[in-house]
Amino acid sequence: MGACQNPDSLKLSESQIAQIKAEVKKAATEHLNSKDASTALSYYTKDAIIMSNGFLYSSFESFAEEIEEFYSSLSKINLAAYDEMHINVITNDVALFNAKFRWSSTDTNEMTIDLQGVYSALYVREDGRWKMSFRHESFLPMKK
Repeated sequence: MGACQNPDSLKLSESQIAQIKAEVKKAATEHLNSKDASTALSYYTKDAIIMSNGFLYSSFESFAEEIEEFYSSLSKINLAAYDEMHINVITNDVALFNAKFRWSSTDTNEMTIDLQGVYSALYVREDGRWKMSFRHESFLPMKK
């Protein structure tokens, strides 16, 4: 048995696993395409652990404050896409999501920010919704 497999996951049928993967993919895609901070933050548990490019946020609240500032500085999102996606179903209520992403936005000063990188998240089902309880991303500027 793999390190990330739980004996409960072995009881899931192929169709159950496929359904969970589709639900997590949908939640991850909706999160990536969020147009405002409130929507983006709704895809996290209240005690989520967040790491970004080697920085560990001290609390979810500090991360949320930064996200709210970031979205308030945006005038538009130009591109939000996953180029490659892998989902490992651990249990009926837990899945590991890994992806390569590209993201581009224009801020209120008309400056464009282009990012690409890798993204990992541990999704848990909470109150019927898939939310991230852990997230890590590493990114580099996109090549022109």
